[in-house]
Amino acid sequence: MSEENPTIKCECGETLKTNCKICPNCGREIFSSLSCPKCRTPFSSSTALTQGADLTRTKASDNKITSPFFTEGQINNEILLTEGEELLGRFVIRTRLGGGQFGSVYHALDRERREDVALKVVITGPGRAQAATEQLRQELRLRGRINDFTHIVRTYDIHTVAYEGLSLVLLPMEYAEAGSLRSWLNDNKHKKEQRISKGLELFKQACFGVKAMHDAGLVHLDLKPENLLLCKDGDMVIVKVSDFGISRNIEHLSMNIPSVTQDGLGTPYYMSPEQISAPRQKDVGPQADVYSLGVILFEILDGDPPFDGSAGQVKQKHLEIAPPRLKVTDEYLSSLVYQCLAKTPAERLENASAVLTALGIIDDDQHEKHISFKKNTPEINNAITNSVGMELVWIPPGEFDMGSPSSEEPRSMDSRETPRRNIFDRRPPWERVVYIDIERPVHHVKISSGFYMGKFELTQEQYLEVMEENPSCYSGFSLPVECVCWDDAVNFCNRLSQMEGKIYRLPTEAEWEYACRAGTRTCFYYGDDYSGSQLARYAWYEDSSGGRPHPVGKKIPNAFGLYDMHGNLWEWCSDWYDAEYYSSSITVDPQGPESYSIHGIRKEKVLRGGSYMREPEACRSAYRDHETHEAVPLMYKFGSCGFRVVLDSR
Repeated sequence: MSEENPTIKCECGETLKTNCKICPNCGREIFSSLSCPKCRTPFSSSTALTQGADLTRTKASDNKITSPFFTEGQINNEILLTEGEELLGRFVIRTRLGGGQFGSVYHALDRERREDVALKVVITGPGRAQAATEQLRQELRLRGRINDFTHIVRTYDIHTVAYEGLSLVLLPMEYAEAGSLRSWLNDNKHKKEQRISKGLELFKQACFGVKAMHDAGLVHLDLKPENLLLCKDGDMVIVKVSDFGISRNIEHLSMNIPSVTQDGLGTPYYMSPEQISAPRQKDVGPQADVYSLGVILFEILDGDPPFDGSAGQVKQKHLEIAPPRLKVTDEYLSSLVYQCLAKTPAERLENASAVLTALGIIDDDQHEKHISFKKNTPEINNAITNSVGMELVWIPPGEFDMGSPSSEEPRSMDSRETPRRNIFDRRPPWERVVYIDIERPVHHVKISSGFYMGKFELTQEQYLEVMEENPSCYSGFSLPVECVCWDDAVNFCNRLSQMEGKIYRLPTEAEWEYACRAGTRTCFYYGDDYSGSQLARYAWYEDSSGGRPHPVGKKIPNAFGLYDMHGNLWEWCSDWYDAEYYSSSITVDPQGPESYSIHGIRKEKVLRGGSYMREPEACRSAYRDHETHEAVPLMYKFGSCGFRVVLDSR
């Protein structure tokens, strides 16, 4: 105990100096070592285990261990057992599978069950084995709520045993003979095609396991590849979610009840921002698991997690830094990842069911009212390129709620002058004006047939090739064509249709909003955050554009793979404009009013999406605008009106 420079070991096995704050191998934060209660000399983990000391102190600022378990930062939460050792005359140790913040896990034979198990072995504080067992057993009873264990690792009864002066808690679990998603990702890190194709299948299975938890009112809070185990069923590999050590009952979150395994809330690389910063546990819900799933999906697609560095650095990046852009061809999956990795829970998909719905795997009843679509249809190509180099993506049929709730503010409004009540009504015109909320009422719409839509706003190069002219004020082949009226856009569609023998057209207003939302119900397709730092990642608008349009495809797309649906240019729709049309709109494939109706003054068409000249609220998914179709009005001469086309599949 009198070494000049005593050492300790991190959980990963790295030997550390006592003043080390960050493990150079795994990036864990090292709070302190355990020390001798008499002389305060730090123990190495091996010394502490073999001497069975009264390990009751951690940091100088901590008086006693408050949890029945030794947890992260207390170094000896593991014990090394050798092959062939028996515990309770029942569990025969075979090999060590790994270790974590709540103990070691061994491959063992359960003589009583006559099968292999994964045996979690955890050291408890002195005299606390019974309390730890009861508390852990209470938490594991929550599993009784789960109805579907297809993708959940089964656990068996808890046992306690005295071992070389230590009190151990044993938790036998279902054994995963194929390892974990972590080992699989390590083996396939440099095999990109296989990692993505097979990894997506494994990811979907993991989502079903998390869905079973969420459906039971549970959150996991430590989802990571190490906790997604690969079990074999014949030739099939089944992903099962494990390590419920820190999962929590959603109903109990508001009570802030301490958990025996809650001292370390998650793993930094996969931890949601709210797990790091939330002052109360009730603020951490299923969206935290969605964030972790997003990190896992990012790693499957990229080969590495979105953030690296020390544990403290990674936590800071989760809180403040946007994830790097994925270099993958599937824009749909890329957008789904970013939606899962939104910094605030309200901007993410709400739970694992929503993730599966967005992947086109399930049509959950909870979401069917708002959105029901399949990403891929077997007989349809998901993306095509036409004769003028225009990329179009497949928008599948589905349903959604069109319009916006009154809570979305400020809103798009219209006004009209009411007639005089009688000959004695002497009110001036401005006193007879009424205002109409043109985004209401919210109404359910069904898009019965799928269609192809331009991945980008139409570029000047494409317009020039078909129309042999370029009306744009800002010149550039990759810039969207602007200064076009509705008639110009329709003429382009008609000429392109003649060139290819297909039907090109403008989208209906309902098709445009359905395609923009791509399964979301929020103000923008990424969430409800109006802040410039967030919106600027997805849109060119007044504060991010520098007062001019920008080349297409430079911002983050939506879940359908469509770019610039928010901002850059207003986009023409095929519908006539009527401020009160939503009150009488049909449910299936609405085409807009049969004729124009704007107080008998101008014939106007619908515009959607906002522009580089407008404020954030004008770029919302539900925001409506309108202009005369016959000639470009003065404001649009400055280049804020363009369009994207639809290729009709019927």
